[in-house]
Amino acid sequence: MKTYFDSQQRDLAAKTTGEIVFNALSLKNIKKAKEITPALTEAIEAMAREDNVKPLKFIAQYLKDLSEGKQRKDPLFLPPSEDDNLRDTSIKTPRPQYKNTDKYRKEKKQSSERWSGIQVGSETDESISEEIESISESIEDEIDDDDMMESMMSRKSTQAKNKRPDELDLTEKTAYSEFSTIDKTGFVKLSATQLQDHPDRRTSIAFEILGSEINYKRTLTIVKDVYVLPLKAALKSNKAIISEPNLQAIFTDIMNVLGLCRDLLREFEDRLEDWGPHQCIADIFVKFTSRLKVYTNYINNYTVSLSTIDKCREQHPLFRAFLRRYDRKPATKMLTLQELFLVPTRRISEYISLLAALDKYTAMDHADKTDLATAVKNFRELQNFIDDSKLRSEREKKLIQLQTMILNCPTLLEANRYLLRHQNVAHLIPQTDNAKSEYTMYRHIEDLGLFLFNDAVVAAVRTIKHFPFERSKEEKYKFYASVGLNRLHIEDLPDTKYIRHGFAIKTPKRYWICSTETYDEKLSWLTALEKAVRAAMLVD
Repeated sequence: MKTYFDSQQRDLAAKTTGEIVFNALSLKNIKKAKEITPALTEAIEAMAREDNVKPLKFIAQYLKDLSEGKQRKDPLFLPPSEDDNLRDTSIKTPRPQYKNTDKYRKEKKQSSERWSGIQVGSETDESISEEIESISESIEDEIDDDDMMESMMSRKSTQAKNKRPDELDLTEKTAYSEFSTIDKTGFVKLSATQLQDHPDRRTSIAFEILGSEINYKRTLTIVKDVYVLPLKAALKSNKAIISEPNLQAIFTDIMNVLGLCRDLLREFEDRLEDWGPHQCIADIFVKFTSRLKVYTNYINNYTVSLSTIDKCREQHPLFRAFLRRYDRKPATKMLTLQELFLVPTRRISEYISLLAALDKYTAMDHADKTDLATAVKNFRELQNFIDDSKLRSEREKKLIQLQTMILNCPTLLEANRYLLRHQNVAHLIPQTDNAKSEYTMYRHIEDLGLFLFNDAVVAAVRTIKHFPFERSKEEKYKFYASVGLNRLHIEDLPDTKYIRHGFAIKTPKRYWICSTETYDEKLSWLTALEKAVRAAMLVD
């Protein structure tokens, strides 16, 4: 397990560093952090291994020692080479002045080799590298307009940064927050203590909603800037990385969510320009909830989007190399594309928490009170839909796992079927037929695994394999029988000298005598089984 926990620790440190760097720098300036990011990751990981240290002092000293060459570096976190500094993780990097020189072509080829993740040594590898190089040049030609737009936004951000935060108007604060940290904007996430002590709690929550929405929009914009625009540019240049139908299947719904987020943020900013004690904002969210079909479509197609990503990654080497180039970089907050797709599924619960807090600190006679209750109600209905979709996905995943685990098992994946409980039992048969129950002796013939579903019980023969020099074991199941709940009867067997924690399962053709290891297991199993049988009879 040491390797696993080391990997988890390293991954957590990398994500923490990515969050810090992404919030502190603009997307354009992230390229300057190529040496900072791995150094910070290494420092955080080293701090986690120490006990009783002051975090800031430890990290500062560690980075100082690292810069002076005193600290031995972990090979996994070595800074990029000089060649890597020529390669920008941002898709909006201005083109070099020496584009047509041999030096540029050589560096471009080296970058392409790193992108593809293969060693150039065969004709196939060289052709893939040349194709990636050609696609990269085509992408640069397609995103000139984005470079110009970013330059304008960068100048606007610079003008805002020359002022103190308290001198910024709301528009400047928004631009400032887009390219700087949340802390500098004043949109700071308040702790429970800070909120309790704040003189105007309603105002603080309103601006916290604004700050969180800006952060949410920035995260969704990563998907557009880092993934969608390059893939569309490659498609337009007739050097597609993935096809148009696959591109639409993956990104259409999340781009619709981004558009909805932008509309909400624009209206919210306009309303907060004239903020006052009697200002209303809940009507914006009531209007927003009327367009929640965008989120419904996103949740319905969420599984399709992820499966399309997996399919394209498996079938298209260029797309696999593309993901490897951009996943888990500062420009993506050290997240993968699949992890970025998880963000909209959690945003609705954040809306509920923020609006519930705003409702708590809104006076009963305030004009915003009724709309707040309506908005929270609508968001909760959508959250219930998301929770139901998540539950269905988890149940389906469990059925697929069981289908693989039980040998020769008939198809388990059917509509509205889900697993309720799994119980391992001993299968017994009586040695004599005419003896009284308290004198009946039983023979243990095999171990069974009983899988209780909402419509049936599946029994599988259970075998156990132990490994030498280890305390681990492997359990295997082979299909034995399946019984519908509407044809099943349960009989509780009293404890005797020869059987403990026993029960019988009766059907028109079968009679199984089983026993569990403990009374609690027997009680839990029989309770769940009786409830499932009653529910199945009501459905019929």
